[in-house]
Amino acid sequence: VALLDVGAGTTDVVVVHAGAIRHSAVLPVGGGHVTSDLAAALRTPFAEAERLKQRHGCALALIAGHEAVIEVPGVGGRTPHRLSQRALADVIEPRAEELFMLARAEIERAGTSSMLTSGIVLTGGGAVLTGMADLAERVFRMPVRLGVPLHLSGLVDVVASPMYSTAVGLVLHGLKQHGQVGGRSADGMLRPLERVGHRMIEWLRELF
Repeated sequence: VALLDVGAGTTDVVVVHAGAIRHSAVLPVGGGHVTSDLAAALRTPFAEAERLKQRHGCALALIAGHEAVIEVPGVGGRTPHRLSQRALADVIEPRAEELFMLARAEIERAGTSSMLTSGIVLTGGGAVLTGMADLAERVFRMPVRLGVPLHLSGLVDVVASPMYSTAVGLVLHGLKQHGQVGGRSADGMLRPLERVGHRMIEWLRELF
């Protein structure tokens, strides 16, 4: 399988075969580049472009709505303008496609494309954009799925998203090395992972 971790500024590519990492690379393109393209094309601030991408963005113009109208705030107090979700996707799709084309070229260059019998897994904050998996399937011509944290108790509603996969994976891996993954210890106390989980939930409650 090939794992593509789509971050803000970079995309990590890791090919895993027979239980071992066969190739890894970092590509200099990520979700932030999509946002920059939107900000330039729509003449709107970067923060507003990011908001529009998260709420209305679609990586595949074919499945974007023609009739859904989105209001885009102008820069410097200019009058807002309206556009369709399809127009937004027309800006997003080329950059997202470039990202997947670069990843495919890297995997082929490393000679590991024949190993991908289980296809592609997308994770990271950039992977949650609607249509990313569909677009990746078109580029790679193989099955693509989103990767989310699994086997968590008490935290599923909070971190069940590709954007948390790396953070949760690192925590689980670290705890596993110390034999501390699981529910409660013999004395009934919460194990470290559960304590971390409760803290995360409390922080999120305070913030939102």
